[in-house]
Amino acid sequence: MICGDDTAILDDVAASGAELYEADSKIDLLQAKRRIGDRLCLIGNLNPVGSLLHGTAEEVRKEAQACLAVASHGSGFILGTGCFVAWDTPQENLQAMIRAVDSRDGMLP
Repeated sequence: MICGDDTAILDDVAASGAELYEADSKIDLLQAKRRIGDRLCLIGNLNPVGSLLHGTAEEVRKEAQACLAVASHGSGFILGTGCFVAWDTPQENLQAMIRAVDSRDGMLP
């Protein structure tokens, strides 16, 4: 994991032999998916402060669905934060992130 916008080194990350890459929330996930998403599994990239900590559950759900729409096709993708989860992140926001994945697979009503 590298914090910040490290778009300039995406190709180097993919060539490094790493199997996973955690895309910080500053990274354009679509660009990362197009450039390196066929070479390793992307993780990310929900905004851990703007959305998860300070947003509403609905805002988190929408951002999570947007990430899934962009990156879940093709090779591996793990929905997660673009950095560490803040200590006081509301439980309902974390649950909204999980439900976005579950509802996509039809696991939840």
